[in-house]
Amino acid sequence: MNKPAGRNNTIDLLRFFAACAVVFFHQQAYIEYKDNWYRNICGMLWLGVPAFFVISGYCILIAVKHTRSPNEFITRRFFRIFPAYWFSVVLILAIIAGKLLINHINDVAALPKTPLHAMAIITLFTSPVTHFKTINWVYWSLSCEVCFYIVVYLVLFLKPKYRLAAFVFITAVTLVAPPQYIPAFFLKNWPSFALGLGGHYLLHNAQGNKILVILLLLLCLGAIWHAGDINWLIVCILTCLAIIANSIRPLPDNFFSRLGDLSYSIYLIHVPICVYMLGRLKTVQIQNNVALNIAFDCITLSITIASAALIFKYIEKPAINFGKKLLLKPAPDNANNTVIDGVK
Repeated sequence: MNKPAGRNNTIDLLRFFAACAVVFFHQQAYIEYKDNWYRNICGMLWLGVPAFFVISGYCILIAVKHTRSPNEFITRRFFRIFPAYWFSVVLILAIIAGKLLINHINDVAALPKTPLHAMAIITLFTSPVTHFKTINWVYWSLSCEVCFYIVVYLVLFLKPKYRLAAFVFITAVTLVAPPQYIPAFFLKNWPSFALGLGGHYLLHNAQGNKILVILLLLLCLGAIWHAGDINWLIVCILTCLAIIANSIRPLPDNFFSRLGDLSYSIYLIHVPICVYMLGRLKTVQIQNNVALNIAFDCITLSITIASAALIFKYIEKPAINFGKKLLLKPAPDNANNTVIDGVK
C-alpha cells in the first residue's frame, strides 16, 4: 500500500492504533470478566475513541482546505462515511441471516421493527441522535461524527474571518451549559473534536487571531475536564500533542502508518467479525488463559485488518473517488486557504 506524498504519518499511525485499541476492548466486552493484566489493559482501550475525535477535528480543516464551498465539503464527507458504513450494515444483516438459517435464532442484534427505525439506521440517526438502537456497538460514535460534520458545514456559510469565533462560541456553550442538561447530545463530545480544530489553527493560522486559538484550546480542555473523565482528557491532550510534535519532527513513513487508511473500515467491521461471527469460538479455556486469549485476539484482529483492506480497496476508496468526480472541477492546491487562515 503506497502512501501519497505529504501524508502525516503520525496521524495515520494514531488512527490505526486507535482503531486496534477499540478492537481489543470489544474483544473482551462480550465475555465474562476475569481479573488479569491483559483483560484490565484491554478494558481501558475504549479510549481509542477520543483519539479518533481529536484526529477528526484536526483533519476536517484539511478537508475544508480542499473544497470550494460548504456543499462540496458535505458531499465529500457523505461519500467518505456512508458507503462503507452501509456495507458494514449489510455485513451484519448477512451474519444475522446466516445464524437464522443455521441456528434458527438471531443472537446478534435487534432488527428494526418499523420503517422509521430502519431509516434511522440507514441515515445514522440512531442512538444517541434518537431513541432507536444501533445494530453495531460502534455506530453511536459515527452519529457524533456526522453531527460534527453538519456543524462544520453550517459554520462554513459564515465569512472566513468569523469561523474561528464560531467554533470558540460553540465550545464555550459546552462549558457553560453542560450537555446533560440541554437537548444537544453532540455537545458532550464537541470539545474533543474542537481540540483537534484548535490544534490545526495553532499550526496553520499564522496570520489569524492567536488569542482566539488559545481561547479555543483552553475552552476545549476546560469542557473535557468539566465532563469528569480524566482518562478521556489525558488521551485528548496526548493525541493533540502528538499531532503538534509531528510538525516539529515529522514521523518517517513506516508500515503501521501505511495501515492508517484502513482504520475506518477496521472500526466498522471489527464487531461483526470479532464478536458476531468469531466470538463463539473463544471458549472458556481461551478466555481464562492469557496467552491463548492474546493469540485469539491477534488472529481475529488480523482477519479484520485483511478484510478492511479489501473494503478500503473495493468500497471505501472508490466511493471517495466517486464523490470527487461528482464535483465539476478538483479544487486547486491553494484553494480556500482563507478558510484555514481565517483571513481574506
